[in-house]
Amino acid sequence: TSDRFVREGWDMLIRSRAYILDELAYRHQVLQSSEDTALDSLRLEYQALATLQAEHFFAGTRDSRSEETLSRVRKELETVDRHLGRLSSKHRAIQGRHRLSEQIGFEEVVGSLPPSSALVGFVRFGNITSVEHLEPGQKKNTEWQSLPNVGIMTRPGKTEGAYAAYVVEGGTTDPKFVYLGSAKTIESEIATWKRGVESRGVKTLRPPGSKVRELIWDPIASSVRDADLIFLVPDGDINHVSFDALPVSEGEFLCETAPLIHYLSAERDLVTESETPSGRGLLVVGGPSFWTNTDDAPADGDDAPGETYRGLRARADVYPSSIEHRGGIFFNRLPFAEREAEAVAKLWKAYRKEPIVKLTGEKATEKQFKEHVKGSRVIHVATHAFFTGEASGPAARYQPFRLSGMAFAGANAPGAVSGASDGILYAEEVAVMDLSGVEWVVLSACETGIGAIETRQGVLGLRRAFKDAGANTLIMSLWRVADDATQEWMQELYRARLNGASTAEAIRQSNLTVLKARRASGESDHPFFWAGFVGTGDWD
Repeated sequence: TSDRFVREGWDMLIRSRAYILDELAYRHQVLQSSEDTALDSLRLEYQALATLQAEHFFAGTRDSRSEETLSRVRKELETVDRHLGRLSSKHRAIQGRHRLSEQIGFEEVVGSLPPSSALVGFVRFGNITSVEHLEPGQKKNTEWQSLPNVGIMTRPGKTEGAYAAYVVEGGTTDPKFVYLGSAKTIESEIATWKRGVESRGVKTLRPPGSKVRELIWDPIASSVRDADLIFLVPDGDINHVSFDALPVSEGEFLCETAPLIHYLSAERDLVTESETPSGRGLLVVGGPSFWTNTDDAPADGDDAPGETYRGLRARADVYPSSIEHRGGIFFNRLPFAEREAEAVAKLWKAYRKEPIVKLTGEKATEKQFKEHVKGSRVIHVATHAFFTGEASGPAARYQPFRLSGMAFAGANAPGAVSGASDGILYAEEVAVMDLSGVEWVVLSACETGIGAIETRQGVLGLRRAFKDAGANTLIMSLWRVADDATQEWMQELYRARLNGASTAEAIRQSNLTVLKARRASGESDHPFFWAGFVGTGDWD
């Protein structure tokens, strides 16, 4: 039947989704601490080489000497990788788990769907003009062909691809296949809408936002209307969409009418059992002192013209005293980030009898973070984050974990020591941490959910690095976030969570609470201020 063919198509997609990223995760797990002295030595060597390579990308230097260094480091990394594969006793067990994950398909995923929920798996495919599911032998025309790993029949064309969605509700085994349209059209509308979000212009937000909703939500809405919780597996540029922020009518947004929404990296996440969180206490980082010498810092307020964002935006040529050691890039002060850390710690103390490690100002160093991160229940980081892939060309494809990171104390220090504690924590360094007992990681910074996007593989950056490290759930941002507005949103998030809300419920409650408060006080209800954060991983 056609239902059977849809199931088979989705089954192939499920088995191939994020396969490459899983391979990277297994490699990173091999690099975690071991009692094997030889392996531990190689792990440290690998980390040092990876950090060196990340610094070259981050600095933006592209002279011949830099390219020679990068080429040498890449070859050394490949050599270390081969040695790790041979020496690691853990490697064989990890590969066994990988083979087990390959056995997870449509039946296992649907069987794991919670009651009253639905699953939507988006897929982007390329270079076709038409797409539909066909019974084997239904069409004999030679211009139709099967698309590998997706299970649909396509007709080649001159377009730049298309999007579709597989949809199934919990308690049923009858999935639906929904063709969404041209990738060029959908991605253009998403880009226009996202520019409208960041510009905070109402006229530049609602028309493209409504169009995005019409293209990627409305076609599947009728198929999930009975669900209380919807699991979304994005693909392509849909990874950039906060569905809660999409307008549904004049003055309303999807978060006010739709069921709860939670994001997954792959459908297999519903089946793969995460390690039960065993960590205790809160590790909260906020408002690091990026300038170790106050004489080098701009005067108070001068380093934050206008509204301050928690991301990489300022350049050194703006200020005479600024740095040169990282291509002239530096980080602005974040006055509300430290207040956020204080507020989160206060809320935690009121609800939980568990320890608190608070790192702010000069104490918020990369070294201190690494020393306290293991064994925590919740990790909260309020600082600057960055992804430099858009400016790094091909590097974003083969070194994505070295293009994302977060800034800690001393990140702006002239002549800062290169290496493991240089004030910049790269995604590559995160991926080899052991966060297996961590329940929640909250990255309260700009675009922490953004990275290099690979079709049917997901987003390679901080979000994937924390997953590889073993964190159960990640709260991340999809666009630039303002320092003051983020502080308000985060307090509501923790109030909801500490009062017993699930991850999906806490995010929705925070969105609605801030949205209603802004309306009541006569402030703008633009999604920029309240809808930038989403959750991925465990949803409880």
